[in-house]
Amino acid sequence: NFVKVIERLDGEGIGVVRQGLQLDETKELSRAGLAVPNYENFASGFPDVWLAANCKFLVSACTGSWLFGIPFNKPAVITDVYTPNGIGGLKDNLVIFQLPWNLKEKRYESFVWMSANPRWSYSFEKLGLEYINIKNSPEQIVDVVDEQLARLNGTWIATDEDGELQQRFQRFVWGKDADSAYLPRVGAKFLREHQHLLPD
Repeated sequence: NFVKVIERLDGEGIGVVRQGLQLDETKELSRAGLAVPNYENFASGFPDVWLAANCKFLVSACTGSWLFGIPFNKPAVITDVYTPNGIGGLKDNLVIFQLPWNLKEKRYESFVWMSANPRWSYSFEKLGLEYINIKNSPEQIVDVVDEQLARLNGTWIATDEDGELQQRFQRFVWGKDADSAYLPRVGAKFLREHQHLLPD
């Protein structure tokens, strides 16, 4: 699902470098332009810290690797997040969610349901029987990365609707006194398309 965004960034002259030693080699990602450091040439952990310190932003599939950017004030795009509970990190972080699809009712479960069932994507008793998880599509990942680039470049234009939706989401997660100036955001297009999952 990251091939499309790697090709997009590579085509714009933005290098994409893999972070993390315990990952399988994926030919599709390499063909798309992903650079893979030779970890054998460096002290253990050094490439991950160096990359986090020197990158424009990090992209992570909810693995926790985005945490490397926090000490260096580097924002992240975090995909396939499975619950609104515990979202943290920098205010410039953008997240998008994998979603539970209710098989019987043929609809997505809400953010309230996801919060009440924070480990839903690991429930082997119910996953595949009551619901399935819909991971982020290549297009959703491109959209949120494009938004992050525009925000970092100062060209992002938020609509009034975007501001209202972010505020609704943040108040749901952090309470009525949530201040959007200091909190991570959900990708704007993703939240627009899934606003029906927000509580009223």
